[in-house]
Amino acid sequence: MNRAQLALMDWLTEAGPGRRIMRTSPFGIHLFEVVDRDGGKPGLDRVYPSETTGRQASEAERALLVRLGGRDKIDTMPMYRGGFFDVYHPLQGHAPGGPEAYERFAARFDSPYVSGSGGSFYEPTETAFAFMAAQGRDQLAALVAREEAEREAVARTVLVGRSTVLRGEIPEDLARQVPAGMVLPVPSRRVTLPYATATVVRETAARLYVRDVRMVWDRPVHFSGPYPFSGHDPNMYVSPEDVIVDDPAPGLVERLVEIEADYHADLHRITADIVRQMLPLATEMYSRLLQKDSEREDLLREAISEARDEARAKGPVR
Repeated sequence: MNRAQLALMDWLTEAGPGRRIMRTSPFGIHLFEVVDRDGGKPGLDRVYPSETTGRQASEAERALLVRLGGRDKIDTMPMYRGGFFDVYHPLQGHAPGGPEAYERFAARFDSPYVSGSGGSFYEPTETAFAFMAAQGRDQLAALVAREEAEREAVARTVLVGRSTVLRGEIPEDLARQVPAGMVLPVPSRRVTLPYATATVVRETAARLYVRDVRMVWDRPVHFSGPYPFSGHDPNMYVSPEDVIVDDPAPGLVERLVEIEADYHADLHRITADIVRQMLPLATEMYSRLLQKDSEREDLLREAISEARDEARAKGPVR
């Protein structure tokens, strides 16, 4: 069995026989703990995914997902073939024991989860408990240790960037002086700003898997570029193309943020300075255009009036 399969079997068997079961679906696995109730049948508490979880996973769910190696879609067929599971399905007569076996399984619990819903239920067998006690947990520990060593080998900090468009701005008092209808040439620059740092825990050619994401850009900027991080912990990753600096030296991140912040401030300052210089010319142009507007209106009225006078002088057309 691989690391995820061993971790799943470890969780299912660690509390003892009859205490934990699993249900599979095309979307992944559901994990349940058996809950004792006074004077009645035990119930089932779904611990993964949590019954109370919305879109954001709880700390307990993330911890369990990390324990499973970051995967909740696990191939159970090798374990089933090895005799590690009793399987029950409400609709599949070819499952071991047929529908009657499922009815006996469901009758053990007072829970809506076993009321004829789809999906197969898996319960670890004595073979599973014996295997995990004899060698399974030792195999899992060895794989986890190797995983930790690989993580340590690649562990480092990366500075991740995010693109946006910076536009020059002018102060409100200056903006109020700009004549109505005048559109000034305000500059814009597409840049990639230092957005966040993260710790690399695993890498492939196309992805850097990360954790401990920390925002470093704290200035008022609207980011127009896509969010650089994908997935969720423990499977959050970033593309190497979005990394500005791999393993930055101490103080470098703060220095880069300072440089970009100064550039942003300079963009606004230069824009305001040039607009101040342009404002007299823009005002003069506006005044001259207002004069031309008046002249145009006068000429139009005169042309229309002259045309009417000529038409009256000629009399009605016969």
